[in-house]
Amino acid sequence: MGYIPPNEFIRVAERNGDITELGRQIFDRVCRFVNNENVVNQGIEFINVNLSPAQCLDDDLAADLSGIAFKHGVPMNMFDFEITESFIDDHQAIVNQMTRLQASGAELSLDDFGTGASNIAQLLKLPIHVVKLDMSVVHSYFKGESKLLPDLIQMFRNSDMKIVVEGVETVDMKTQLAEMGCDYEQGYFFSKPVPPSAFLAYLRATR
Repeated sequence: MGYIPPNEFIRVAERNGDITELGRQIFDRVCRFVNNENVVNQGIEFINVNLSPAQCLDDDLAADLSGIAFKHGVPMNMFDFEITESFIDDHQAIVNQMTRLQASGAELSLDDFGTGASNIAQLLKLPIHVVKLDMSVVHSYFKGESKLLPDLIQMFRNSDMKIVVEGVETVDMKTQLAEMGCDYEQGYFFSKPVPPSAFLAYLRATR
């Protein structure tokens, strides 16, 4: 069938219930990579791992992830779990899960902000320290379609949150976003998604 993007197969896994096991296997591979390649010595302080909203409704999630990390000898404070904005429908259940993950040492980020329709006041009460602004918000600003981006950045900075912007593709975008106060940037300007071996080579080449 050729290339199948994550937004397609993840949707199927969420629908048929396989997402919890898929999430466990992905996290197991990440922990094995962290341990086997000793990434800390290569300058990596933490690794972000995506969590599906459906995973977050599993009451055993925090215990399962902590057990996998322990098996590989990797501390949970090595991980920053990204949860998409769409999860807000079951706010209290997610807050409970986030609290357990934080108690294990992990950090939490809000991913793809701008793609949902959540109550901002509710979002700001979540135990998160980083907000990732979706590339659609970033690109709309640079295409002249919306002026909202600087205000969003300032709002989250006023709430003592770190800002990540997605979809950085040019040096002009990189410069302007830094001037707006973004803490981190990601996008094809820096690198396309790559397999572990290429990522390690990239690290060595840029250190």
